[in-house]
Amino acid sequence: MEQDFHKGFLCWSYNCLSTEAVITYKVENEVRHIHVYDPMWIINCSARDIECLFVNNICYKVEDRSGNAVSESCNYLLSERNQF
Repeated sequence: MEQDFHKGFLCWSYNCLSTEAVITYKVENEVRHIHVYDPMWIINCSARDIECLFVNNICYKVEDRSGNAVSESCNYLLSERNQF
């Protein structure tokens, strides 16, 4: 699992179809995603990464039932922040 994503953190969201959390962050001009299938994987993050996840609420849409639930939710949040 990649470390120090807090530097370019954009958002994280929950996908109800795959039951995973997806952390979205930016490195230079590239947007990357970390798929967290097991919550125990969080212990592999740096302390700053864990703090970043703690202070930023995970986003989700209950009504989303498509395979794009994570990207739609995150894209909405990112557009609100004008970071995407």
